[in-house]
Amino acid sequence: MRKAGRPQGSRAEATRQEIISAAQRLIGENAGASVALEAIAAEAGVSRTALYYYFPSKADLASAVLMSSIDWQDWQWWRHAAERAPEHFSFAEKLRHVF
Repeated sequence: MRKAGRPQGSRAEATRQEIISAAQRLIGENAGASVALEAIAAEAGVSRTALYYYFPSKADLASAVLMSSIDWQDWQWWRHAAERAPEHFSFAEKLRHVF
């Protein structure tokens, strides 16, 4: 009897990355304007249903796009610098303190 779920060796992660890349391209081409999920799905070569399998909401996709574009070395530097700033500083004050 076959187990439920995706078959071994499926392209799940590759498909997920293709969707993120397609969203990044379309957002870039549209200068950050809203992009329809149907357009992203078509660009990635998947159905809208498949897109929702990987990203249950537009917010989930937006989060994945944002997280994939973060330079983690810079992020770690900023996080460390903000943690060194005194606790009573506001976020804006912490940023000023870093510089």
